Amino acid sequence: MNSRSKSSLFWISIAAAVAAVASAAMGEVDESISSKVSSDYVRTVLPDGSFKPETYTFGKGGYWSSPLNDTSIDKMDFMDVLRAIAYPLAKRNYVPSKDPKQIKLLIMVYWGTTHAIEKASDSMAYQDASRTNQEFNMAQSRDKWAAEERQHASNSGGANAAITNGVVNADEEITNLLESELIVNLATIKTENDKRLLEDKRIAMLLGYESWWNSTMSAPDASVLGKRRTDMLDELEHYRYFVVLMAYDYQLMAKEKKHKLLWEARFSIQQLKNQFNRQLPSMVLVASQYFGRDSKGLARQPLPTGRVEVKPPTLIELMGDKQ
Repeated sequence: MNSRSKSSLFWISIAAAVAAVASAAMGEVDESISSKVSSDYVRTVLPDGSFKPETYTFGKGGYWSSPLNDTSIDKMDFMDVLRAIAYPLAKRNYVPSKDPKQIKLLIMVYWGTTHAIEKASDSMAYQDASRTNQEFNMAQSRDKWAAEERQHASNSGGANAAITNGVVNADEEITNLLESELIVNLATIKTENDKRLLEDKRIAMLLGYESWWNSTMSAPDASVLGKRRTDMLDELEHYRYFVVLMAYDYQLMAKEKKHKLLWEARFSIQQLKNQFNRQLPSMVLVASQYFGRDSKGLARQPLPTGRVEVKPPTLIELMGDKQ
């Protein structure tokens, strides 16, 4: 890969990009953040305590849309997202560059909204099973009453015994049919739950909930970890705005076509009562403290209230367009 090849790599100048938080007070929106770092990625610390600058360029990873009609994210393009990310990166001494020989990091950017998963209690199989279970319980009660009547008629003898036996046999057949239907419903529910769990896990890995998932999934329901699992699944099964940054070794990729991930950061907030275009600058600013460092599991941070403004950059260039 070189500067003359077509690609989706961007260089962005942030000389005029600024961010201002109107208030230091924390709001009610919690951000989930997870970051990981390669074992051989170490930043150099300068005498003044700051990090030695590292150059980067952006790559367009992709946008994950949702079934929702949400203009706060649907109308944002890649460059809108980059403008919110550039300043927090600069705060961590990550510097944009357009010189392919000097770029250290290729930062791939992914963003979007996760898909809310249908709740188990909302599925057709669950509702059918609930209805069938009620009918089955009522049928069992009828069977018990009919069995008592049959015993009474049998003790009395005569025609009443034959009639009662016929009624009892018919009731038992209905009960057996309901029991078979309930077994089918429960099997369908199990299949749906297995699929739902796989989707939950996929979203958990996307959002960086891996540590939370691994520590809670085998815990008993009534335990503290079991309750944390319930909280986790509740978050995963609602719509969430997310951003994923994956920083690769640019030189290794350009020279040897090898993909070496040096660090990643995944952060998200609930979609309900939020707007992506308004919250994105705050999301990135809060998450930026974990850029290039390990969060050691899932971190939770409240977003600051007030407004974060990011001014347009002075220059944006698509690498590879020049011939």
